[in-house]
Amino acid sequence: MSDDVHGAHPEGAPRQPQAPVPGAPVPPVAPEPAPEPSSWDRIGGGLLAFIILQAIQTFALLSDFPSALEDALESVMARGLGVFGIAQAASEWIALATLVAYAVVIIVAMVQLVQRHPSFLRNFQIAGIIAVIGNLAVFLIMEAVHVYYSTSPDVVGYEPSYGYSWEAGSHWTLVILALMWTIFWTLYFARSVRMRHYMSPDNPYTTANGLPYVERALFGKGMRG
Repeated sequence: MSDDVHGAHPEGAPRQPQAPVPGAPVPPVAPEPAPEPSSWDRIGGGLLAFIILQAIQTFALLSDFPSALEDALESVMARGLGVFGIAQAASEWIALATLVAYAVVIIVAMVQLVQRHPSFLRNFQIAGIIAVIGNLAVFLIMEAVHVYYSTSPDVVGYEPSYGYSWEAGSHWTLVILALMWTIFWTLYFARSVRMRHYMSPDNPYTTANGLPYVERALFGKGMRG
């Protein structure tokens, strides 16, 4: 008899897949290889530069704390009770309060950044605002006191001087630096692709999905790239 009589497949014809036998063991499926972590998921590049520079700046501020505290205490004991004496003492205490408040808030922001907390940018900006307002207030008070003493030869123990007050000018420099520092790094955090990956390594944020750490910021929402 021919093969057709027995229903056999002609030579070369494809065979139909056999249905699995009930109760037969199922061969294990090899798991998909885990995706390799991106270098952007870790601290590096501009983010690493920011952390190093901010740490140096914070350390320098804290190192100046004993001197600022001493100046504040001396301003209370050495100055008279006149209006401008009190104003000069107030400027020393405002400078001390600005230093302490900025250091505390910026340390919190740095810890939140390492922990990928979405509120880090807001606290970083709050620290910048503290630095700008505090140093601006000290500059204005010191400059007013300097002008008063410079134009008042009747003040005992003070030689009139019409030169520039470098002590007040240093605080004006801090105002400009704090303003530029805060704006520059806010722009980096809002536009950096590395930051988007770092803040969510499993599912990087995109502009379309929103940037939670930017949405919580005080300003800079329009800086997103």
